Amino acid sequence: MYKTKEALGLTFNEHRTNALAKYSGARKNIRLLKYYFYYFYYYYYYYYYYYYYYYYYYYYYYYYYYYYYYYYYYYYYFYYFYCYYYYYYYFYYYYYYYY
Repeated sequence: MYKTKEALGLTFNEHRTNALAKYSGARKNIRLLKYYFYYFYYYYYYYYYYYYYYYYYYYYYYYYYYYYYYYYYYYYYFYYFYCYYYYYYYFYYYYYYYY
């Protein structure tokens, strides 16, 4: 009877130790999952903002290129009119001188 009681006591202690170990392991796993979740959450957040920044950088680069092209176009337009005016001036001068 004593041996059975001792065996039952040891079994109960072992069960209690195993239950505590399992509970501790579960808590550790939950903690690890929580850290992994936060890690992936912040990684995703960082990636999202990096993509957002890259998109706006590309957007501003595109507009800068557009305005540069626009300025270039007006520069050539102005140059064309300058040459046209120059040509007209010489034509007028020649016409005046000829007649």
